[in-house]
Amino acid sequence: MNRCFNLCCALILASITSFAQGWTPVIPGRAVYGIAVNPQNPTTVFAGNVARTMFRSGDGGFTWEELSIQDISGTSRVALLVIHPTDTTIMFAGGPEFTGLDRSTDAGQTWSNSIKDPSGRRIEFTGTTSLCVHPTATDTVYALRSSPPIVYRSVNKGSTWDSLAIVDTVVGSRGNTIAVCPTPDSSNIIVAGGRGSIIYRSVNGGRTWTRTGRLSAQPDADAMVIKWSLVTPGLAYATASNLFVENTSNSGIFTSTDYGVNWARMRFMDTSLYALELHRTAVTEEIFVGGYQGDGSSATLKGDSIVMRSPNAGQQWASLGTVPWTENEVGKKRANVWSFGVTMAGGFPYLLLGSEAGAFMSTQVVSVHDGPSATGVGQLQLRHTDRGLAATVPTEFSGRCSYAISTLTGSLVASGSVTMYEQGSAVLATPSLASGLYVVRLTDGAHVASALIQW
Repeated sequence: MNRCFNLCCALILASITSFAQGWTPVIPGRAVYGIAVNPQNPTTVFAGNVARTMFRSGDGGFTWEELSIQDISGTSRVALLVIHPTDTTIMFAGGPEFTGLDRSTDAGQTWSNSIKDPSGRRIEFTGTTSLCVHPTATDTVYALRSSPPIVYRSVNKGSTWDSLAIVDTVVGSRGNTIAVCPTPDSSNIIVAGGRGSIIYRSVNGGRTWTRTGRLSAQPDADAMVIKWSLVTPGLAYATASNLFVENTSNSGIFTSTDYGVNWARMRFMDTSLYALELHRTAVTEEIFVGGYQGDGSSATLKGDSIVMRSPNAGQQWASLGTVPWTENEVGKKRANVWSFGVTMAGGFPYLLLGSEAGAFMSTQVVSVHDGPSATGVGQLQLRHTDRGLAATVPTEFSGRCSYAISTLTGSLVASGSVTMYEQGSAVLATPSLASGLYVVRLTDGAHVASALIQW
């Protein structure tokens, strides 16, 4: 099944004010759980819906087509979507009510079952991070079953699997998330988490596991997502959700600085969280977290509709909670945030948010980033002149500049080197463009700045 739908120009233009300052819907009214961005081509992104349905975008998230994972049926939520980092034709899919783990070898066009229970019982990989690829030996893939929490391992990119170990033998234990340490000399370390916010740790590649502790003191909390830092060896982050507002010390975002042995809360002790995303910037990493209110949780529990961002690895935080929440296809207006993804369009990074109210995009919350040496310097000042488009050159710039002009859908319409300067401004040789909004980007190789302009 393959159905296309585009975000029309009228919607883009009508939404541009809110888009520039917050979020705009890109998959409105359709629940989105998992998001997977192609690590080698971040303009390609997938989003998981319900009943084995997913969406695919080839332009960073502006337009989407609808696909199916085998036959569309049932009530499954496609929360687990993972693209293999070196062979991006290989994908994995799973989630709550999704029986087994499915695998594609043609970039999501066709799928087959990869893991199923030998006795025919339901087997689920429910978390958005219930599967991870070994960071240095990428043929090796780990998957954590929900209940019982069995770790499966493949040494051939998910073609075949073996059950490696059971993380916890206690009746009722559950696994949500698994992550292999990316530090080359510590990649034997794997951490996992689940029900009761218990953290498990293996130091021998997943063959045996021990409890290292709990994120919270009460059993109503779950460890939802664990991710290793992109910049600091031994540092890991984890989100925790809880059910009851009385247990306000059970949730939030936690960190470990000793390779997963000890954990401490960083922030949001009274906020139930699920989604966690890291984005590497020129000097540090941004952190995005999203709130979550599970089935049966207290109505007044903080979580639903909360979106927070730290631009500097948790030192400061700001709310991004201006998402225009809408009802989904089953009439629910539930603002649980399940996932994030950083995409690229027209050379610019965008942040996608997946929630039960749909998928939303923001362009102003991700630091401008152009490789390891480029740093953002804010907004350009633009004006039309009889010689062309003039951009005031930021004081941080030095030497010659290059520019790029793109549509809001990511299509490059003009680029080149600045050949003329006029009263402190770079004059950009621009073609005759149709009326509309465009993104203008200026860089000197070490710095980058951008702005929107109405033609």
